[in-house]
Amino acid sequence: MAGDRPISLLAYLLLHRHTAVSRQHLAYTLWPDSSDSQARANLRNLFFTLRQTIPDADYFLAADSMTLQWRADADYTLDVAEFEAALAAAKTATAETAAAPTDTIALLETAVSLYKGDLLPGNYDDWIIPRREELRQAYLDALHQLVALLEQQQDFRAAARIGQRLLQLDPLDETAYVHLMRLHARSGDRAGVRRVYDQCVTTLRRELDVEPAPTTQAAYEQFLRQEAPVAVVETTPPAATPPAARLRPLPQPGTPFIGREVELAHLAEWLADPGCRLITIVGPGGMGKTRLALETTVAHQRIFPDGVAFVDLAPIRDAGLVAATIAQVAAHSAPERSAHPSQLIPALADKTLLLVIDNMEHVLDASDLLPEILHGAPGVKLLVTSRQRLELAEEWLFDLGGLPLPDAHTPPAENSAVALFVQAAKRANRHFDLTAAEETAVGRICRLVGGIPLALQLAATWVRVLSCAEIAQEIERDLDFLASSQRHLPERQRSMRAVFDYAWQLLTPTEQTVGRRLAVFRGGFTREAAESAAGASLPILSALVERALVNRSGDGRYHLHELVRQYLLHKLLLTPADDQEARQAHAAYFQSLAAEAHAQLEGPEGMRWLAQLDAEIDNVRAALAWALENRAAAVAVSLAGQLWRFWWWRGYWREGLDWLEKVLALADDTAAADGLTPTTLALAYQGAGVLARSSGDYAQARRYHQAGLTIQQQAGNGRGMAASLNSLGNLALFEADYAEAERCFNESLAHYRQVDNERGQQSALNNLAIVAMYRGDFQQARVLHEENLSLVRAAGHAVHIATALGNLGDVYRYLQVYDRAQTVLLESERLLRQVNNQPSLATTLYSLARLALDTGDLAAAAAYFRECLHIYQETPDPVAAADAIEGVAMLAGKWARPLPGAELFGAAAGLRQQTGTAVPHSERAAQQQIQAEMVTAVGETNFQRAWEQGQARPLTAVIHLALSVLAEES
Repeated sequence: MAGDRPISLLAYLLLHRHTAVSRQHLAYTLWPDSSDSQARANLRNLFFTLRQTIPDADYFLAADSMTLQWRADADYTLDVAEFEAALAAAKTATAETAAAPTDTIALLETAVSLYKGDLLPGNYDDWIIPRREELRQAYLDALHQLVALLEQQQDFRAAARIGQRLLQLDPLDETAYVHLMRLHARSGDRAGVRRVYDQCVTTLRRELDVEPAPTTQAAYEQFLRQEAPVAVVETTPPAATPPAARLRPLPQPGTPFIGREVELAHLAEWLADPGCRLITIVGPGGMGKTRLALETTVAHQRIFPDGVAFVDLAPIRDAGLVAATIAQVAAHSAPERSAHPSQLIPALADKTLLLVIDNMEHVLDASDLLPEILHGAPGVKLLVTSRQRLELAEEWLFDLGGLPLPDAHTPPAENSAVALFVQAAKRANRHFDLTAAEETAVGRICRLVGGIPLALQLAATWVRVLSCAEIAQEIERDLDFLASSQRHLPERQRSMRAVFDYAWQLLTPTEQTVGRRLAVFRGGFTREAAESAAGASLPILSALVERALVNRSGDGRYHLHELVRQYLLHKLLLTPADDQEARQAHAAYFQSLAAEAHAQLEGPEGMRWLAQLDAEIDNVRAALAWALENRAAAVAVSLAGQLWRFWWWRGYWREGLDWLEKVLALADDTAAADGLTPTTLALAYQGAGVLARSSGDYAQARRYHQAGLTIQQQAGNGRGMAASLNSLGNLALFEADYAEAERCFNESLAHYRQVDNERGQQSALNNLAIVAMYRGDFQQARVLHEENLSLVRAAGHAVHIATALGNLGDVYRYLQVYDRAQTVLLESERLLRQVNNQPSLATTLYSLARLALDTGDLAAAAAYFRECLHIYQETPDPVAAADAIEGVAMLAGKWARPLPGAELFGAAAGLRQQTGTAVPHSERAAQQQIQAEMVTAVGETNFQRAWEQGQARPLTAVIHLALSVLAEES
């Protein structure tokens, strides 16, 4: 196949063969720097080329107006699919206890033989780079696993051959040279040891002009001194067996190990690094730290000549007994003889072993022993599990989180969390099967428990008596549901509450107080919020992070796992006074934040504040709910009133209006309204009016705005009166009452000038210009819009600049100055995409579509209308949607499709009738001309029938109809 582009498209479809791919998504993926219309045109041309190139293309390719797809049921072979299938089979074989290691080895050998090199190495498209790296990493992981299995089987020569392949991938990795030398040494191949070392020396000198590290040289000399291969030493009579054979047997879990492939690979890589000698696996209780440590030992028992020693500190309560316990397991000493490091370390000094120390969080005072072991026993490596870090300089931290959660891209059966749940469920109920009906509920369970292995297993025990959907409901309702009576589990692991109780006991009283107060947060929190609402100083917050009760994400926010939050909330409810104080502080903090955001949203930092409110939306909702429940009207009205701009800009009109209606109803109760000021109340009415208007309820909007105006007049608040008049003018404008709109805007402008409010003056000028434009006085509209644009550019607010540009672009279009119209509209579009203001972007997209329609670029018009309507699908705006629907109807007329066009015109008329709005005067002539042409084409009766059919459609159906009309012409 000639050319990179067809190959790139073909590869994308093949690698996403299990799903239909959106044309819009494909166009953006392959041409991210092009305009939407250009990218879609490129995709159409490229797909045509691909169809011409592939024989019997329709057998392999499925296409409709919205999507493209490779037919997965077609007869074809795909090396990537075969490679991934072999890896999946190997994973399954590894998980099955009955499977022999040789079966897994054979499957892995098949997989690695299929990997012939990087995926499309000459292609540098953004989408392919992560996929290429993912497959390469899977190949590397398979090689590492294959080396470990072959070494377990004592097939050292075969393991060395695979190790050589790993070395070819990274010829500068000294740890790989050391591992390969060890494999040759264990097979008795001293010449192979020399050959690998010579290769290492030559490569490092040539590429880096350095000598091998001292640890590499020392390893080489040690392997050369070895008198006989390791395999021979291990088969000598019992009297001469190495100490590893006399170590206590490792604990044998009663269930197969599932998942954690990435974690196992990382731990193996660290253990192979000579510079890494102390690894701490850190994570909350129930996360599977012990199982991961045990599974890691499986591949390392024979790598360490003296084997692996496993020390469980859970039964120990006295830190002074840790040295004795380790000595008893790893050095075969009686406790009384090795109760001090001075006796333990000499016993370990000549050993080369992996020492696993489990459950160290409750004896951290003994952690100073570990550096002494590392210093005195250079052949010992330590793998520790703990609920918090050891705070040692030598420590390599391995944070362990939950299992990966199910997502839309991975079949449920291939997800580790789902697989663990199913495995445990089948032990509890042999008839359990993961049917399609249960998949959704099991996914919900996995998400509710955050992939915590212990929680998944506890939940699965209930499949004996409950459906998975019922189990999910019970988890949401009560943490104590996650409990088991299984006797083999330690007491601290028989329920999630027991797990958390164990962690709770390790906290200081101050940490406990702060921890339970943090339960009032929802959706995470900042350090400042935690300090304000919970009294969390930085040291205390850090301590809770170290104890794995609180998580800190890369963006600096803190989070509580939902199960942890449930536990802490129960603790908080046991102290009612503390609960009330924490919730009051929480609401007060977000009331203050909302007040600052309300002021800043109109300024140049508006987008940053929008993003901050996005992050805090769950906390805001929790604060509002608490204020309403406790009838704290002053808090509730202030918080909701300060947030209306956020709700409006983000398109959350219905949610915002629901909150405002509730708080205004509470404000009517004089007993609850203590401390509520007129200004605060008027602001809430203002917001309710704006959101009601955006939702299409003009009558309700007018009542709210009039109520707000009355309050502002009574208070003598000039700025407040201006804002209310501006909103009332907008209502009149949408209802085509231009005289009333102009009166309100002029009064508003006068008040804004009187109080010297620049932003208000800009808004009033903009609206007066729109009135002039709707009346058809385009020259006056141009003058006013240009004046407004100069003001908002000076202020520097991106959204206000983009809105002014969009309005000016409409005026230039009406004046038929099309080049200038396109320039300002494209600048508006660029700004709005940068700040991600979807409602305003939809307005500019509509203007661009109308411009394209006027200039005869019907394909571009269709693309702009399509994206505009997709936004209205997400955030329904019946008034603005009516404009877009009428635009698509005009486009249908241009395409000579009169009946769909008539239906769309009727649908738009229905929306305008519901909202009490009228077609702008400036658009009427163009629409009437196209409607007349439609009547001529199909007759009055047919046109009217189609009109009435559209008029009866609800908004969602209208948008779907318009999109289907656009799709048929794409």
